[in-house]
Amino acid sequence: TLASMADAQYLQENVGDALTAALTSTAAAQPDDPVEYMAHWLLKYLAVEEKKAKVKEAEAQMIAEKEAAEKAETAKTDEQTQVVYKIQKIKDDIAACNTVEKLYSTVVEGLIETTSASNTYIALLEKKTPPEGEEEPPEPTPEPPAEPAEGEEAPPPAKLAPVIPKFAALKYVFANDQNDYVKGVELPSPALGKKPSVSWNAVESKQGVLVRNVMESDPPLVFHDMPLPGSFACHPLLSSETDTHVAGGVMGMICCDTLMSDTVLMERDQEILREVAAAASATYERLVTEAADRVKGEETLTSELLEEATTCPEDQKPADDDDVDKLEGKIEAAVATRVGKCKTALREQLPMAKASEHGHEMAEISAYAEGSDGDRVVKALAALVGGTAGDLAELFELVQGFDVKVVQEAAVTASKAVLNPEGAEELTKASGGFDFGAKLLFALLSVLLELSAPAMKLVGMKQAAEEARQAAEAERIAAEEKAAAEAAEAAPA
Repeated sequence: TLASMADAQYLQENVGDALTAALTSTAAAQPDDPVEYMAHWLLKYLAVEEKKAKVKEAEAQMIAEKEAAEKAETAKTDEQTQVVYKIQKIKDDIAACNTVEKLYSTVVEGLIETTSASNTYIALLEKKTPPEGEEEPPEPTPEPPAEPAEGEEAPPPAKLAPVIPKFAALKYVFANDQNDYVKGVELPSPALGKKPSVSWNAVESKQGVLVRNVMESDPPLVFHDMPLPGSFACHPLLSSETDTHVAGGVMGMICCDTLMSDTVLMERDQEILREVAAAASATYERLVTEAADRVKGEETLTSELLEEATTCPEDQKPADDDDVDKLEGKIEAAVATRVGKCKTALREQLPMAKASEHGHEMAEISAYAEGSDGDRVVKALAALVGGTAGDLAELFELVQGFDVKVVQEAAVTASKAVLNPEGAEELTKASGGFDFGAKLLFALLSVLLELSAPAMKLVGMKQAAEEARQAAEAERIAAEEKAAAEAAEAAPA
């Protein structure tokens, strides 16, 4: 029947193997009590199978645990790889920065992304005036090198260790948005009466500091004039080796904290901060050097331009006996050289819109204070070319298109009156109130005002020549008419 078949199948699937093996063993052993023998055999079989199952389960558990450990290790490795990648990317981004402001934002954003810090801020070390009656300790002088042996070269002078100013302050210059209020805040050095601080300890040791629990800090860490829970870490920005000093001068400080958050800064965060600070130090030094080189280049350009603009070559100096052609030739030579060079410098160095992130633009001259040296130069040039200081675009075009040979005496008089008003100190190329843009404008204004007198004289000479020509022409016509009339009277009727 179907039921019998189902029972047989059930027995075959569940006890068939065990019974077959028991019967086979009983037949082989031929025991006196085969039933008891088979019973003991089945109990032993069951124990062996249970042991096999436990071994198999243990092996499966071991395999599962191993796979889980490998998976966790892989995830940990992947996480570490991601952190290493992020750190390297931050360092690459820092190295690619072309402005100090971009450097600051890259450092702050990068540290908040890769560490547990919720706040990051940057300070620069600034020297301060010592209190009355005190002075900054003198920098030590290097020991003179030993006399070289005969035939040997003298060793180079020993390099000095960078000295940390005694009277100084850490001035915060950048922070994440939530801490923007710290910009401009200063943390004075202990010599200026400030109590010892963690940040100044880091300055003096030239090493990073990690305080996991601000509430247990020694010396105390205070924010908003009170201790707050959280972690704090900082690392100095250190200078590289120079021709005279070894590496390690303190330029500033990068600080991180987790105030008012649940996270804690750990050694790994401090290590990331150290790497970022090293990259930021190198880039900051490069940017400062590049900025100094740009300033030096601008000073060289304006110095040469001012010297050339205010020094008339002998072959361009007007003479009392110059005729029209000779005087006009001298003026045109000055326009082509000195005026042309000044206009080109203005067009390239002070355009309407910056040509690069480090460039200048005309808008800078609108920031001059009323009555300042720069303001006087801008208004004097505007008066000369017929523009106004308030419309920079128009002024730019008028300056570039101005022809000194058509200058008006009223414009020259107005320009000189604005440039050097009564009672004011006369402006010269040596005046100290000029920035880069004002120097460019003053160079052009100087040469234009110098040329205005001979230019107006040339206009007068040309006008006199034209009047003389017209008088001669009128005299010639009158003579011809008189001759014609006399000839007509003498002719026979």
